[in-house]
Amino acid sequence: MKYNGLPVNEGIIIGRIRKISSAPLIPENDLRPGADDERMRFFDALLEFESSMKAVASSASTDEGRDIISGQIMIARDPMLSDEVLALIDSGMTADAALSSACRKYEAMLDSLEDDLISERLEDLLEVKNGILTLMGGKPEEAEG
Repeated sequence: MKYNGLPVNEGIIIGRIRKISSAPLIPENDLRPGADDERMRFFDALLEFESSMKAVASSASTDEGRDIISGQIMIARDPMLSDEVLALIDSGMTADAALSSACRKYEAMLDSLEDDLISERLEDLLEVKNGILTLMGGKPEEAEG
């Protein structure tokens, strides 16, 4: 199969395609004691995600690619999202479940708006969520095909 997308760098890539899904990846009842540890897992993954995305942006060969990556970094840094994740962790959720739950709220809000630019932000939010989940040890779904 051949898929076309928006290039961040020039050239051809061969690899797996990830399915972006707004379905919860972690069960919400996946509770674990130790909110401090879960907060650190979230912050460590968040910082690692931001660092890796900055590296990708600096090597991007197009302005459009850099803009996309910059937008994803801004989403990851959003204090409202982080505050919601931390509140859910403090309520007893794991970092993975808290991030999934917080993102679902924003996914539903963005999905309800019928605007092409907003739908692109939804895709960026899903990429951010999956990237941070992966760094915390979660596993985003892969595309079937």
